Amino acid sequence: MHRKIKSLLMLMLSFLTIALPLSTEAATPEAYCLLNYQGRPDLTSKWLYIFTFPNQETISLKFKETHPFLMVNGTFVPTANIQIINNRSFIPLRIVSEELGMNVRWDASSQTAIIQKNALQITVKPNQEKFLINGVEALSEDKVCTINGSLYVPLRFLEKAFPITLNYIPYKESSPFYLLGNPLITIDENSTQKQFTKEEAFQFLHAQLLEAYNNFLTNQTYNQNTEYSNSILDRLKTDIDSIQCTGKISRYWVFTGPYPILLDAFTGDIYFAKSKIVRSYIEKMIITDPEVFALDYFLG
Repeated sequence: MHRKIKSLLMLMLSFLTIALPLSTEAATPEAYCLLNYQGRPDLTSKWLYIFTFPNQETISLKFKETHPFLMVNGTFVPTANIQIINNRSFIPLRIVSEELGMNVRWDASSQTAIIQKNALQITVKPNQEKFLINGVEALSEDKVCTINGSLYVPLRFLEKAFPITLNYIPYKESSPFYLLGNPLITIDENSTQKQFTKEEAFQFLHAQLLEAYNNFLTNQTYNQNTEYSNSILDRLKTDIDSIQCTGKISRYWVFTGPYPILLDAFTGDIYFAKSKIVRSYIEKMIITDPEVFALDYFLG
Protein backbone atom coordinates (compact mmCIF):
# COMPACT_ATOMS: atom_id res chain seq x y z
CA MET A 1 0.00 0.00 0.00
CA HIS A 2 1.17 3.52 -0.49
CA ARG A 3 3.34 5.41 1.96
CA LYS A 4 0.05 7.04 2.87
CA ILE A 5 -0.62 3.87 4.85
CA LYS A 6 1.99 5.05 7.33
CA SER A 7 -0.71 7.41 8.48
CA LEU A 8 -2.28 4.62 10.62
CA LEU A 9 -1.82 5.05 14.26
CA MET A 10 0.93 5.69 16.64
CA LEU A 11 2.52 6.80 19.83
CA MET A 12 1.73 6.39 23.40
CA LEU A 13 4.01 7.89 26.01
CA SER A 14 5.35 8.27 29.53
CA PHE A 15 6.82 11.45 30.94
CA LEU A 16 10.48 12.08 31.78
CA THR A 17 10.62 12.89 35.47
CA ILE A 18 6.93 13.00 36.42
CA ALA A 19 5.33 9.84 37.76
CA LEU A 20 3.00 8.25 35.24
CA PRO A 21 -0.73 8.38 35.87
CA LEU A 22 -2.44 5.01 36.14
CA SER A 23 -5.13 4.27 33.60
CA THR A 24 -8.28 2.60 34.87
CA GLU A 25 -8.82 0.93 31.49
CA ALA A 26 -6.35 -0.86 29.24
CA ALA A 27 -6.31 0.55 25.72
CA THR A 28 -4.55 -0.25 22.49
CA PRO A 29 -4.87 1.28 19.02
CA GLU A 30 -3.08 -1.68 17.45
CA ALA A 31 -4.35 -2.91 14.09
CA TYR A 32 -2.98 -4.85 11.13
CA CYS A 33 -4.14 -4.37 7.54
CA LEU A 34 -3.31 -6.83 4.77
CA LEU A 35 -4.12 -6.18 1.13
CA ASN A 36 -5.29 -9.26 -0.76
CA TYR A 37 -5.56 -9.31 -4.54
CA GLN A 38 -8.83 -10.90 -5.60
CA GLY A 39 -7.87 -10.90 -9.28
CA ARG A 40 -5.38 -8.84 -11.28
CA PRO A 41 -3.51 -6.30 -9.12
CA ASP A 42 -4.27 -3.47 -11.56
CA LEU A 43 -8.03 -3.88 -11.03
CA THR A 44 -8.62 -1.89 -7.86
CA SER A 45 -12.21 -3.10 -7.62
CA LYS A 46 -10.81 -6.55 -6.88
CA TRP A 47 -8.65 -5.46 -3.95
CA LEU A 48 -9.69 -6.65 -0.52
CA TYR A 49 -8.36 -4.97 2.62
CA ILE A 50 -8.46 -7.13 5.73
CA PHE A 51 -8.10 -5.36 9.08
CA THR A 52 -7.16 -7.62 12.01
CA PHE A 53 -7.34 -6.44 15.62
CA PRO A 54 -5.65 -7.72 18.81
CA ASN A 55 -8.68 -9.87 19.71
CA GLN A 56 -8.33 -11.49 16.25
CA GLU A 57 -11.62 -10.02 15.01
CA THR A 58 -11.46 -8.80 11.42
CA ILE A 59 -13.07 -6.29 9.07
CA SER A 60 -12.83 -6.93 5.31
CA LEU A 61 -13.38 -3.98 2.96
CA LYS A 62 -13.32 -3.58 -0.77
CA PHE A 63 -11.58 -0.59 -2.27
CA LYS A 64 -13.62 2.60 -1.54
CA GLU A 65 -16.20 0.63 0.45
CA THR A 66 -17.90 2.78 3.10
CA HIS A 67 -17.40 1.65 6.68
CA PRO A 68 -17.25 4.02 9.69
CA PHE A 69 -14.73 2.74 12.25
CA LEU A 70 -15.41 2.96 15.99
CA MET A 71 -12.91 3.47 18.81
CA VAL A 72 -14.08 3.33 22.45
CA ASN A 73 -11.68 4.49 25.16
CA GLY A 74 -8.79 4.27 22.72
CA THR A 75 -9.43 0.75 21.38
CA PHE A 76 -11.01 -0.24 18.06
CA VAL A 77 -14.38 -2.04 18.33
CA PRO A 78 -14.65 -4.04 15.10
CA THR A 79 -17.98 -5.67 16.06
CA ALA A 80 -19.85 -2.35 16.01
CA ASN A 81 -21.65 -2.49 12.68
CA ILE A 82 -22.50 1.22 12.43
CA GLN A 83 -25.42 1.99 10.12
CA ILE A 84 -25.94 5.16 8.08
CA ILE A 85 -29.66 6.05 7.87
CA ASN A 86 -30.74 9.29 6.19
CA ASN A 87 -27.16 10.57 6.47
CA ARG A 88 -27.11 9.95 10.23
CA SER A 89 -24.95 7.41 12.05
CA PHE A 90 -26.71 4.81 14.19
CA ILE A 91 -24.73 2.70 16.63
CA PRO A 92 -25.58 -0.60 18.43
CA LEU A 93 -26.58 0.35 21.97
CA ARG A 94 -25.59 -2.89 23.71
CA ILE A 95 -22.08 -3.07 22.23
CA VAL A 96 -21.20 0.53 23.09
CA SER A 97 -22.75 0.30 26.56
CA GLU A 98 -20.82 -2.85 27.41
CA GLU A 99 -17.58 -1.35 26.05
CA LEU A 100 -18.17 1.49 28.53
CA GLY A 101 -18.47 -1.05 31.35
CA MET A 102 -22.23 -0.81 31.72
CA ASN A 103 -24.69 -3.57 32.47
CA VAL A 104 -27.38 -4.02 29.81
CA ARG A 105 -30.57 -6.02 30.17
CA TRP A 106 -33.79 -6.35 28.19
CA ASP A 107 -37.16 -6.27 29.94
CA ALA A 108 -39.41 -8.23 27.61
CA SER A 109 -42.61 -7.37 29.49
CA SER A 110 -42.17 -3.61 29.01
CA GLN A 111 -40.10 -3.86 25.81
CA THR A 112 -37.43 -1.73 27.43
CA ALA A 113 -33.63 -1.79 27.42
CA ILE A 114 -32.14 -0.88 30.80
CA ILE A 115 -28.53 0.29 30.97
CA GLN A 116 -26.89 0.69 34.36
CA LYS A 117 -23.54 1.67 35.82
CA ASN A 118 -23.15 2.79 39.42
CA ALA A 119 -25.83 5.45 40.06
CA LEU A 120 -26.63 5.94 36.38
CA GLN A 121 -29.67 4.23 34.87
CA ILE A 122 -30.91 4.75 31.32
CA THR A 123 -34.09 3.21 29.94
CA VAL A 124 -34.74 3.05 26.20
CA LYS A 125 -37.63 1.77 24.12
CA PRO A 126 -37.59 0.95 20.40
CA ASN A 127 -39.20 3.35 17.93
CA GLN A 128 -39.21 6.25 20.36
CA GLU A 129 -37.28 9.51 20.55
CA LYS A 130 -37.85 9.84 24.29
CA PHE A 131 -35.73 8.00 26.86
CA LEU A 132 -35.12 8.27 30.60
CA ILE A 133 -31.92 9.18 32.47
CA ASN A 134 -32.42 8.29 36.14
CA GLY A 135 -36.14 8.75 35.61
CA VAL A 136 -35.82 12.15 33.92
CA GLU A 137 -37.12 12.36 30.38
CA ALA A 138 -34.68 13.27 27.60
CA LEU A 139 -35.09 13.54 23.85
CA SER A 140 -33.01 11.92 21.12
CA GLU A 141 -32.47 13.54 17.70
CA ASP A 142 -34.01 10.49 15.99
CA LYS A 143 -36.02 7.50 17.00
CA VAL A 144 -34.28 4.44 18.42
CA CYS A 145 -34.59 1.67 15.85
CA THR A 146 -34.20 -2.09 15.66
CA ILE A 147 -31.85 -3.61 13.07
CA ASN A 148 -31.46 -7.39 12.85
CA GLY A 149 -32.84 -7.77 16.37
CA SER A 150 -30.50 -5.19 17.97
CA LEU A 151 -31.32 -1.72 19.26
CA TYR A 152 -29.54 1.08 17.41
CA VAL A 153 -29.41 4.66 18.66
CA PRO A 154 -28.39 7.90 16.92
CA LEU A 155 -24.79 8.82 17.58
CA ARG A 156 -25.69 12.01 19.46
CA PHE A 157 -27.94 10.00 21.77
CA LEU A 158 -24.78 8.74 23.46
CA GLU A 159 -23.62 12.26 24.31
CA LYS A 160 -26.92 13.02 26.00
CA ALA A 161 -27.20 9.70 27.83
CA PHE A 162 -23.63 8.90 28.93
CA PRO A 163 -20.81 10.92 30.55
CA ILE A 164 -18.60 10.72 27.46
CA THR A 165 -16.79 12.81 24.87
CA LEU A 166 -17.86 11.96 21.34
CA ASN A 167 -16.03 12.87 18.14
CA TYR A 168 -16.82 12.18 14.51
CA ILE A 169 -13.60 12.54 12.51
CA PRO A 170 -13.91 12.67 8.72
CA TYR A 171 -11.14 10.82 6.93
CA LYS A 172 -9.40 14.00 5.81
CA GLU A 173 -8.82 14.81 9.48
CA SER A 174 -7.87 11.31 10.60
CA SER A 175 -4.42 11.06 9.04
CA PRO A 176 -2.95 8.71 11.70
CA PHE A 177 -5.34 5.98 10.55
CA TYR A 178 -5.26 4.17 7.25
CA LEU A 179 -9.00 3.58 6.97
CA LEU A 180 -9.47 3.62 3.20
CA GLY A 181 -11.14 7.01 3.23
CA ASN A 182 -13.60 6.10 5.98
CA PRO A 183 -14.47 8.23 9.02
CA LEU A 184 -13.49 7.43 12.60
CA ILE A 185 -15.92 7.75 15.52
CA THR A 186 -14.31 8.02 18.95
CA ILE A 187 -16.10 7.64 22.29
CA ASP A 188 -14.20 8.35 25.49
CA GLU A 189 -15.43 8.29 29.08
CA ASN A 190 -14.96 11.63 30.77
CA SER A 191 -12.16 11.39 33.32
CA THR A 192 -10.44 13.61 35.88
CA GLN A 193 -7.39 11.37 35.74
CA LYS A 194 -4.12 13.19 34.99
CA GLN A 195 -3.09 13.25 31.36
CA PHE A 196 0.11 14.34 29.68
CA THR A 197 -0.03 17.85 28.31
CA LYS A 198 1.06 18.48 24.74
CA GLU A 199 4.43 19.80 25.93
CA GLU A 200 4.98 16.90 28.34
CA ALA A 201 4.14 14.45 25.57
CA PHE A 202 6.59 16.15 23.20
CA GLN A 203 9.46 16.08 25.69
CA PHE A 204 8.92 12.49 26.70
CA LEU A 205 8.47 11.23 23.16
CA HIS A 206 11.65 12.89 21.98
CA ALA A 207 13.62 11.35 24.86
CA GLN A 208 12.16 7.89 24.19
CA LEU A 209 12.93 8.10 20.48
CA LEU A 210 16.51 9.13 21.21
CA GLU A 211 16.92 6.16 23.54
CA ALA A 212 15.48 3.83 20.90
CA TYR A 213 17.84 5.40 18.32
CA ASN A 214 20.90 4.80 20.52
CA ASN A 215 19.84 1.18 21.01
CA PHE A 216 19.33 0.87 17.25
CA LEU A 217 22.93 2.04 16.66
CA THR A 218 24.17 -1.13 18.37
CA ASN A 219 22.69 -3.21 15.53
CA GLN A 220 25.61 -3.65 13.17
CA THR A 221 23.35 -4.93 10.42
CA TYR A 222 22.38 -1.30 9.83
CA ASN A 223 25.14 0.69 11.54
CA GLN A 224 28.01 -0.41 9.30
CA ASN A 225 29.90 2.90 9.40
CA THR A 226 29.67 3.21 5.63
CA GLU A 227 28.70 6.31 3.69
CA TYR A 228 25.31 4.76 2.93
CA SER A 229 24.43 3.66 6.46
CA ASN A 230 25.72 6.90 7.97
CA SER A 231 23.53 8.96 5.63
CA ILE A 232 20.45 6.90 6.53
CA LEU A 233 21.17 7.14 10.25
CA ASP A 234 21.67 10.90 9.93
CA ARG A 235 18.28 11.20 8.21
CA LEU A 236 16.66 9.12 10.96
CA LYS A 237 18.21 11.33 13.65
CA THR A 238 16.94 14.44 11.82
CA ASP A 239 13.42 12.95 11.68
CA ILE A 240 13.55 12.27 15.42
CA ASP A 241 14.68 15.81 16.16
CA SER A 242 11.93 17.19 13.91
CA ILE A 243 8.91 15.53 15.54
CA GLN A 244 5.77 17.65 15.64
CA CYS A 245 2.46 17.24 17.41
CA THR A 246 -0.48 17.56 15.01
CA GLY A 247 -3.30 17.24 17.53
CA LYS A 248 -5.15 14.68 19.60
CA ILE A 249 -7.46 11.83 18.65
CA SER A 250 -9.28 10.04 21.44
CA ARG A 251 -6.69 9.56 24.20
CA TYR A 252 -3.71 9.80 21.85
CA TRP A 253 -1.44 12.70 21.09
CA VAL A 254 -0.57 12.42 17.39
CA PHE A 255 2.95 13.15 16.13
CA THR A 256 4.82 13.17 12.87
CA GLY A 257 8.36 11.80 13.00
CA PRO A 258 10.20 8.68 11.81
CA TYR A 259 6.69 7.20 11.48
CA PRO A 260 3.25 8.52 12.28
CA ILE A 261 3.15 8.21 16.07
CA LEU A 262 0.47 7.97 18.75
CA LEU A 263 1.17 8.65 22.39
CA ASP A 264 -1.31 7.56 25.05
CA ALA A 265 -1.92 10.60 27.26
CA PHE A 266 -2.82 8.36 30.21
CA THR A 267 -0.33 5.49 30.14
CA GLY A 268 2.62 6.82 28.15
CA ASP A 269 2.64 3.91 25.68
CA ILE A 270 4.01 4.74 22.23
CA TYR A 271 2.78 3.31 18.91
CA PHE A 272 4.24 3.46 15.41
CA ALA A 273 2.26 3.16 12.19
CA LYS A 274 4.37 1.21 9.70
CA SER A 275 3.78 -0.06 6.21
CA LYS A 276 5.43 -2.26 3.61
CA ILE A 277 4.06 -3.16 0.17
CA VAL A 278 0.69 -4.87 0.81
CA ARG A 279 0.52 -4.60 4.59
CA SER A 280 0.34 -1.88 7.16
CA TYR A 281 0.08 -2.02 10.90
CA ILE A 282 0.07 -0.08 14.14
CA GLU A 283 2.34 -1.57 16.74
CA LYS A 284 3.68 -0.66 20.15
CA MET A 285 7.20 0.75 20.12
CA ILE A 286 9.73 -1.33 22.02
CA ILE A 287 12.76 0.80 22.85
CA THR A 288 15.15 -2.16 22.98
CA ASP A 289 13.98 -3.69 19.68
CA PRO A 290 17.09 -3.91 17.43
CA GLU A 291 14.85 -3.58 14.36
CA VAL A 292 12.75 -0.69 15.65
CA PHE A 293 13.66 1.75 12.83
CA ALA A 294 14.68 -0.75 10.15
CA LEU A 295 11.46 -0.61 8.14
CA ASP A 296 11.35 2.27 5.62
CA TYR A 297 14.85 3.44 6.55
CA PHE A 298 16.84 0.35 5.59
CA LEU A 299 14.25 -2.17 4.41
CA GLY A 300 12.40 0.03 1.92
